[in-house]
Amino acid sequence: MQHASHIISFVRLTLGLGAAFALAVPVPRAAAQETQPEGEEVTVPSAPAADLPEAGEILSRAVKAMGGPDVFESITSSYIKSTLTARGMSLQFEMYTADPDKLFVRQTMPGMGSGDMGINGDVAWQKPPGGQYQLVDAKRFVDLSEQAHLFEIVPRLREQYALMRTVDRVEFGGADCYKVRLEGKRNATPEEKLAETYALFDVDTHLAAGLQNIQPARGEMPERASTLRFEDWRPVDGLELKLYHKLVIQETGAEVTMTYDEVAFNGVKPSVFAIPEEVKELVATKPAETEPEQGDEVVSAQTRKLLENLLRKDDPGQLRMFVNILEGQLSSMSENEQAEMEYVIEKLRERIEELEADPDTDG
Repeated sequence: MQHASHIISFVRLTLGLGAAFALAVPVPRAAAQETQPEGEEVTVPSAPAADLPEAGEILSRAVKAMGGPDVFESITSSYIKSTLTARGMSLQFEMYTADPDKLFVRQTMPGMGSGDMGINGDVAWQKPPGGQYQLVDAKRFVDLSEQAHLFEIVPRLREQYALMRTVDRVEFGGADCYKVRLEGKRNATPEEKLAETYALFDVDTHLAAGLQNIQPARGEMPERASTLRFEDWRPVDGLELKLYHKLVIQETGAEVTMTYDEVAFNGVKPSVFAIPEEVKELVATKPAETEPEQGDEVVSAQTRKLLENLLRKDDPGQLRMFVNILEGQLSSMSENEQAEMEYVIEKLRERIEELEADPDTDG
């Protein structure tokens, strides 16, 4: 599971690209596969600030308060139906996972219908609303299958960081909390190595209260602070598990809320992840990889395919709405994400000009 910055990036890109392309859950391109190096032990040094419990003890209490490690080990499949709201937009998701490598997501956006995305082993596909099935690079979705396990953010912190230390006792979200610095992230990107990451735990309930990530200023990019709050803790039917049912993400003045409408574990049928016949045909006839066109090297193959679908639209008003959505996300994106979105915006504007120059075009 990714830490705070990746979760926030995951949600931000979902709202930006998801709205524009009507497809579920794009993955941050900068994300690296989160696997612990073989033979390398995770250490949680006993180095707390004065009169504060050590970080390892705080995290153990938090996992126990959720139900304990055995509960998480017993989970082999999950279903979470959620609603994402931000900037006046609302997206509904149904997300299914199954060990070891299966994922199916259905996104519904009011007025645009639903889009699907699936991963089954080394085959990954997507289907925009009203569109055709497309193959996508499964390697790009390795992190997505990890991110889908949002219920395991807290217990997987030990796997993600080599060092944790308690640094303070502060008020967070109206609660008295221990503040734990997370350092030595596994397989960190250069951007992550510069960041400061903290986990906050409620002193009274022992449950995780939130995560904080601070990206230092770089070039023209100002310092960025992101906060993820865990709220609405409730028991889950069928398991001795207590889980947050609401995630509140705040970044650069914007707020995104993910609310779990339904949660269920260990009951997902294998048929949910069946590879569609259309996708099987695409796999069988998949052509050799071609070099990207000049200028397209700034965007991923996934985004190029999504952009191709979007450029087929003939409503300039709708395209302008997409441009406004993406422009509203630019200030909170990383440099790589900005470059990709600026390219997409440029192509959308060219399409708008083309449509408006055609007297037979509505809008």
